[in-house]
Amino acid sequence: MSTRIHHIELQKETHILIHYIDSALQTFTETYLTEQVLQKLSIRSYTTLSNTFFVILEELDHSSDFFQLEIVQKTLARLLGGDLQAALATLQINVQHHAKTELALLHLLKARLHRLNKEYDETMEAYNHALVLQEDYSLCFEIADCAQEQQQKTTAITYLKKAIELSHRPHIQIEAIWRLIRLLDLEQEFIESKKYRLEALSIYNKKVKNQKHSALDAEVRTYLALIETHFLNYKQALIFYQECLKIYQRLADKNLEQYAPAIATTLEALAKLNTQLHQHSPFENYQSRALEIYKQLAKKNPKQYTAKLAQASVQLALDLLHRPDQFDQAVQLMDEALSLYQQLSTENELYYYEDYPRVLRYLGKLKTLAHEYNLAEDYYIQALKIYADYTLDDTHLWSDKVELYLALSHFYTETKELDQTEYYLEKALKIQRILIQKYPKKLDYSSKLSQILDTLGLHYTPKNIETAKIYLDEAIEIGTRLTLKQAEVYQVKLINPILHLSQLFYQENNFLRAQTHYDNVLVIAKQVALRTPLAVLPHLGEILYHGVELFIQQKQVTKAKHACHEAIDIYTKLASVSPKVYNLGLGKTQIQMGYLYQKILPKKKLSIEVTQAGLNNLKTLGNIPKIQKIFLKGLNILKEWKVDANDFAAFLFASE
Repeated sequence: MSTRIHHIELQKETHILIHYIDSALQTFTETYLTEQVLQKLSIRSYTTLSNTFFVILEELDHSSDFFQLEIVQKTLARLLGGDLQAALATLQINVQHHAKTELALLHLLKARLHRLNKEYDETMEAYNHALVLQEDYSLCFEIADCAQEQQQKTTAITYLKKAIELSHRPHIQIEAIWRLIRLLDLEQEFIESKKYRLEALSIYNKKVKNQKHSALDAEVRTYLALIETHFLNYKQALIFYQECLKIYQRLADKNLEQYAPAIATTLEALAKLNTQLHQHSPFENYQSRALEIYKQLAKKNPKQYTAKLAQASVQLALDLLHRPDQFDQAVQLMDEALSLYQQLSTENELYYYEDYPRVLRYLGKLKTLAHEYNLAEDYYIQALKIYADYTLDDTHLWSDKVELYLALSHFYTETKELDQTEYYLEKALKIQRILIQKYPKKLDYSSKLSQILDTLGLHYTPKNIETAKIYLDEAIEIGTRLTLKQAEVYQVKLINPILHLSQLFYQENNFLRAQTHYDNVLVIAKQVALRTPLAVLPHLGEILYHGVELFIQQKQVTKAKHACHEAIDIYTKLASVSPKVYNLGLGKTQIQMGYLYQKILPKKKLSIEVTQAGLNNLKTLGNIPKIQKIFLKGLNILKEWKVDANDFAAFLFASE
């Protein structure tokens, strides 16, 4: 049964419970709960509501310091069972000292019941009564979460700021700052967001930096790592996560069962960061270790950790795609994840509507890469059937639908069904424009729109240059607007559409305009590289390779030579970390340099050496059609120098 349906079934009974809480609040004094209150609470039998109440507690529990969960459970369980004297005895424990707290608890319970029924005005009123009686940071967190559910981000920001004021513990303050930063960015308050980032670092330096012995210290560093990742300061985030891992591993030496989950989540975070930094080998190690921990946890507690195991399997499968030699393992892991989500879907249909179709999409992608097009299409069609029921209220699910349409467009490009490619790209574009109209302040939605427009530009480039220009120009306009708002996040998004427009003009033999855009995108990429050098290196390599082609056509020898050397340096660095991924860029650039030293700067020895190096780097990729063209170019260079290329040629033919 879905959570939504479950809430509807509970609504009638929760309204009854709210009525009796109101009765209690009307007669509550600051010293004690009278017999009269309890009599009012016993107007009807609560026996039928007892199970309902515990379900509510299980679903809504955000226990805080002042929310004495055990007392409330015992009291209301006795009330629900009609045991009035026992309930009175429980509530009157130290009631002279805790009257405000008990009254706040009743308001809090009322707020949670209203929240369950999505009665937000009544919810906020009850929350505010509770907060007046008992100021507590955790209640501020809860009210902020409720305000976010109502899309009242300004209200949420106010309560998060209050949470920072009310707590003097660094891990709570920094958690509140992390939540606050995300909301401020959604409201486009980027200057204030950066101010709070500095405040978080200040709290860390003053109160935490030299303490590396407790779980709370690790929690502080986790939130700081999230903040630094948010601002794309990946190297600093990496340091914080590595410190977290050391702390949790030290704590796990004494209590492995307690800290194993924290170790797993930290390993996953390190893995994601290494992906951003294009350091794939340590990434795969981190993710594999996390997966092994989740396997052990899921054996002992399947209800709690099966979903985590499925998520970890998906993540490792996706990241093994960086290594073509691990492709079969990636497929196996994704199949295992699909089976796990099938199992989870029988218990909770939200898994069926969210995670299950996502894994189907990933499997479609994997089968497309393996050229198993029939299987890929089957997976995509299954996902489409599930997504057909989505409404615009399910915003994050519509975003998944957009991702499916983009995957389908790539699939039909691969199968040469370009009408279908265009159809799904246009569907993705339509949904994304609707989402932006509905949520204009979500900058990531605009960023996704820019990506879709860029993809459409590439699609139309061979057959309709003018239409391609329209899409690419709009993608650049959106990217420029986003960059003006938050350069460190969105400037990198400008790179692809500007590069693709430059390549479009190159295909038109409009070298002047091509070079103008090339110069612009190179400047942008180098600016981004100052902040996240490793993350942007692949972009730089591709840009410089395009520059080599451009300069060769214009006979700009010095520029071509310089771009070639710079691109080879970049790809050599990347290939040293992940050869399976970056030998392609390195090999094709080396062959281009061999061509440069043959046709424009005749240097036989250098041309032969660099061409042979390029062919060696491309050998394992010789079965890919676009690589074969580059491979043949290298073979022709050697033949023109009258160098025996039979070994390379034999390899190419063997791979076909």
